[in-house]
Amino acid sequence: MISASASAECLEMFAQLRETGQLKTLIDRHFGLPALEDAYAYSRTGRARGKIIIDVKG
Repeated sequence: MISASASAECLEMFAQLRETGQLKTLIDRHFGLPALEDAYAYSRTGRARGKIIIDVKG
């Protein structure tokens, strides 16, 4: 588990970077909730090159 806190100024800076297209989120893979074990196994391989998304709708 990772925990972090950010100041209002820092959050504003990130919002501005995102709005101008300078900050982008890299999504590696999507998994449905039934494939949660597969998603976890994939995350443990260390090969993900972006975020792993769990779709709780299925």
